[in-house]
Amino acid sequence: LTRIFRQSEESLIILNAHRINKGELPELDDRTKDFFFMRRHTPSDALETILQLYTTRLPKTYSVNPISDIQILSPTKKGVTGTVDLNRSLQSHINPPDSKKNEHKYGQIIFREGDKIMQTKNNYDLPYSCTNGEKGEGIYNGDMGIIEGISTVDKEVYVLFDDERRVTYDFSNLDELDLAYAVTVYKSQG
Repeated sequence: LTRIFRQSEESLIILNAHRINKGELPELDDRTKDFFFMRRHTPSDALETILQLYTTRLPKTYSVNPISDIQILSPTKKGVTGTVDLNRSLQSHINPPDSKKNEHKYGQIIFREGDKIMQTKNNYDLPYSCTNGEKGEGIYNGDMGIIEGISTVDKEVYVLFDDERRVTYDFSNLDELDLAYAVTVYKSQG
């Protein structure tokens, strides 16, 4: 792949990706650009840095919303800096339990109103309605959304994908969703 769509061609992310593809070392010490390296010596130190960057430092420095504007990638699901533990830690910091927010536990995951989620399987038949009134079917592996509501009475979770497609999930279909504050590099590729 040689065409870049998500960053400018001068982006250090792009320049370093090309350097790595050529077998060269990336440039790691320019903190004024969009790519920098922060060495940590233990997984727990790395986790603490990730939490600070996601919840405070990046939003404050760049005026961004962590849920919609920052995506954490991890090479693995397991361990302190794997996506399972990262998602639990990030959820507890960015969207903690609140008496005003409904939640539902499914397996080992607690889904809460306001959570960032990802569809983990293609579901060609799942109906959606758009904010402009259009209707359609199909939510796909890798689609990201926000939980807008949870009804414990109706046993449903309401998700808004891409700020436009609203989908209703029955509690029995929550195996199609996962928290997505952090995702694996593999999953981020769709």
